[in-house]
Amino acid sequence: MRKIEPEERVCPVCSTTFLVGGENKAGSGRGKYTKVCCSQRCAQLYKPSRGKGAPCSKLTLEESCYLAGMIDADGHIGLYWHGGKGRDRPRLTVGVSNTDRDLLLWIQEITGVGSVCIQRHATETTKANYNWSTLSESAASLLRQTLPFMLVKGERAKLGLEYHATLDTLAGRLDVEQQNRYFEEMRALTKRGPKNERPWSAPVR
Repeated sequence: MRKIEPEERVCPVCSTTFLVGGENKAGSGRGKYTKVCCSQRCAQLYKPSRGKGAPCSKLTLEESCYLAGMIDADGHIGLYWHGGKGRDRPRLTVGVSNTDRDLLLWIQEITGVGSVCIQRHATETTKANYNWSTLSESAASLLRQTLPFMLVKGERAKLGLEYHATLDTLAGRLDVEQQNRYFEEMRALTKRGPKNERPWSAPVR
């Protein structure tokens, strides 16, 4: 065991004063210089990354248009707590559901992000249903390329991108009230959809 002299630090998130240092196993890689925040919760909020995920691959014009149509028709855009509400901030999520698994694998291939999983197993009367989804920066970079071509879920995409941008700053990552407000706004859009997102509901002239 090697001795590390205790050092007093102030958490950059909650301003709590705490001590780091003390005895530590040699070679464990943990020491007084590795602890910045007072708790795991504060460390999650402090990290500068907007979230997990590499950027989506650069899409061609045709691919962007096709994916916009897929998201409009069979997709979902939302803000979800991954790991449980209150344990982390909501993350922007984009997904597409379909009974054609090969189609979703193609989406995964051209975007370079996301994963495909089975959503509902096949029965005697129904086909199996699959879901491709991605989140955080991967989802945001995909929406930036497909938003100009969306006809149905454009408002949700804009709101999701607006929320995702707030996570660039520590203040945005700490503002729980703001996160909840965005979450409720997105849930309202997902539940009923704004009038301008429902062109089929317009009166026939």
